[in-house]
Amino acid sequence: PEKNCKTGYIEQTEFIKYEGTTLEGAKGPPWQELWTITTCSKKAQVIVHFIPDSTGTTISTNLAETKFIPIETISGGAQN
Repeated sequence: PEKNCKTGYIEQTEFIKYEGTTLEGAKGPPWQELWTITTCSKKAQVIVHFIPDSTGTTISTNLAETKFIPIETISGGAQN
């Protein structure tokens, strides 16, 4: 979390691809999504892995796959 930042939200989610085969008892194959999370001064683009099995779905991320972007880089200048 950012100090003195009370804003944080998921800006966008996007299906990327199916990965691997369907596990026994699962209702579908594992898949990846790209989630863009925004806070006061930066965005994070996070690859989220979903792995369904017979008891539900495991959801995981990996910090090495996460890209952090300062907001001024995206908007082309400082925030007002």
